[in-house]
Amino acid sequence: MSIDLAADLQAYAAGRRDSKREQALLRRIRALPQPQRMEIIAPLLKARFTGALSMADRAQLTRDDYVVISSRASQKRMRVR
Repeated sequence: MSIDLAADLQAYAAGRRDSKREQALLRRIRALPQPQRMEIIAPLLKARFTGALSMADRAQLTRDDYVVISSRASQKRMRVR
């Protein structure tokens, strides 16, 4: 996993959304081997970054990764109710 990419994602998550910067980050994520993509997106999802789901959707994750994201979201919603 690229430490620089993880740091750039955290910095992006802390600031305002910027479509050009987001596109550049997504290009870097898509350049990673498939198994590493979820590893790099997971911290954003855990931090509840508002754009994390959008980035996860556009990061071309595996079907299994999308199932994990969906099930975690469902479990959190059930706990809130």
